[in-house]
Amino acid sequence: MKNLQYNWNNITNLISSIRWYVQANQTYDELEYLKTTDLEKYDNVILFLVDGLWYNWLESYWKNSFLYSRLKWQINSVFPSTTSSTITTINTWFAPSDHWVVWWNMYSKEVWWLVKILPWLNKISESNIWENVEMKNIVSKQAFYPHSKKDVFIVTSNVFKNSKYNLFYNDKTKVLWYSDLSECFAKTIWTINFNKKQKYTYTYWPDFDRKCHDYWIDSPEVMNHFEDLDYHFEKLEKIAKETNTLVIVTADHGQLNCDKIIDFKNYKDLEEMLLLPLAWEPRCQYCFVKKWFEEDFYNQVKERLSDLVD
Repeated sequence: MKNLQYNWNNITNLISSIRWYVQANQTYDELEYLKTTDLEKYDNVILFLVDGLWYNWLESYWKNSFLYSRLKWQINSVFPSTTSSTITTINTWFAPSDHWVVWWNMYSKEVWWLVKILPWLNKISESNIWENVEMKNIVSKQAFYPHSKKDVFIVTSNVFKNSKYNLFYNDKTKVLWYSDLSECFAKTIWTINFNKKQKYTYTYWPDFDRKCHDYWIDSPEVMNHFEDLDYHFEKLEKIAKETNTLVIVTADHGQLNCDKIIDFKNYKDLEEMLLLPLAWEPRCQYCFVKKWFEEDFYNQVKERLSDLVD
């Protein structure tokens, strides 16, 4: 049954188009701009996700770039537009409303605590608490890759090599690890020449997002990093044209410079109404409230924080 929340142009629909290409079952409508019949023309399809590199940033800062000159469409992310939710949509081919991995920090009843879902760590202590907990018992959807009739490659950072999340979702694929930007593109190009069969490659680059977090989105560090990215994409296009390869570049979300964060430590009475620390993601927080405080908590937030949050 198709999920009517995702029957328009967003990353879930993009993934549905690719899903047909690798001959797996489809759940959602295809992307209006890119049908499976369009993909079938190519020997290689590469989905290159640059974490945090979104349309409006390119339009604001880099209209003279190679990537901007190749822009085709503006599509939406998923909700919530976080790395965790989008990456899991790409791995499972399901929307967040179906796969349930929706934020970086999530509460897991299996371990009775808040966890960083992708690195698989305790949020507070940063320790690994998952040794006896199987991933298949945490998430609701498994990866599509074992069902693919085409070769599937994953090109990703060796920083994630020991993550249970990655080990679980990368099962039954050919995983290529890289240590820097040049190696990331080199490994992606290697997949093109692996054989003469049709194949699908998913490449993930996290450092643009990381630099935006560390230095803000308009910093020299971010601009210099993008310049390197743009240079490598221009080189990749030349190889793609020679090998009947389609390279799809997209992002999982955008970012904003923000120096205003609501810290509940400044609202001790509200903090004491919580059963657990604030979880999920700053733009869309979940508050686990003690049952007997629910009505009071709601009224207090509405009265005291209505100028800051919805």
